[in-house]
Amino acid sequence: MGTLLTKTLVEQSAFSLAVGFSILGVGLSLIINYFVLKFALRPLSSLTSTVDRVQDGLTSIRAPVALSQDPEFARLGEALNTMLDRLAVHTATIEANREQLRALSVKVITAQEEERRRIARELHDETSQSLASLLISLERIDNAIPDDFPGLKERLSSARSLTKRTLDELRSLIADLRPQLLDDLGLVPAIRWYATDRLEPEGIDVEVDIDPALPRLAPAVETALFRIAQEAISNIVKHADASQVSVRLSCDGELCLLIEDDGVGFSSDDPAVDGLQHMGLFGVVERAAALGGEASIESTAGQGTRLSVSVPLDRLRIDHGHEDTNIVG
Repeated sequence: MGTLLTKTLVEQSAFSLAVGFSILGVGLSLIINYFVLKFALRPLSSLTSTVDRVQDGLTSIRAPVALSQDPEFARLGEALNTMLDRLAVHTATIEANREQLRALSVKVITAQEEERRRIARELHDETSQSLASLLISLERIDNAIPDDFPGLKERLSSARSLTKRTLDELRSLIADLRPQLLDDLGLVPAIRWYATDRLEPEGIDVEVDIDPALPRLAPAVETALFRIAQEAISNIVKHADASQVSVRLSCDGELCLLIEDDGVGFSSDDPAVDGLQHMGLFGVVERAAALGGEASIESTAGQGTRLSVSVPLDRLRIDHGHEDTNIVG
């Protein structure tokens, strides 16, 4: 091999030999420099990888400072880890505050529902019974008055109609405050009844699709979901001018409530939108957050509105004082 190489080199010109050795030297230099730089900058690559993973949301990762032999890289890694530690503490504080706010929100909503229940019970037991007794008394008076007093009988008939209308409105108010169907039979019949009772008299076709495998939920959870559906349906009646409404409730890995209409919709940038409507939708978001879930409202002017509420099943635990109420009642 040596003889063959010597013979070949002797036969080449000096210029070709110089060019060959130059190319060989440059190539070897590039290869050696590549591996040297790769080894020297390995700590920087590790820091870059750490920053990328933090950017992806993995804030628990830390830079491997021990791999660095260069003091500058070591200081950079320690500074990065210090910032990540402070970020973790800040994130934990925010999460703790969020949990406290959620617990407070749940207590406020629970107190509100208890007050609704108390008012509905008093209206039913006292005011409603008084109006019913008044209606019976007016009927008896009307029957006792001879037909010779048509003007008086007409006034009594008007009073009876007004009393009956007031009694019907009071019963509707009691149902809105606290539907007995929700306490007795649960969320599914209550939503089905409310959607049908409020939308069909307005000439709106309603489709209610509820997963038959949906279990009976805890009272606080059922109340929150019913109030969300109630607010959405009330907004449709008042503002949407819709002809079709779809209500879907499913339970597949998470609890999902979806309410859609084909009404006029709205734009959040439109100053003509009623402020009370926004307040109602804000309440929907707050109730979903109190359950540990989230609500999204999508609407475009002229293209209807879509309300979606999703709650992970493992987060459906409502704190009442010192006890947890699980999803299944």
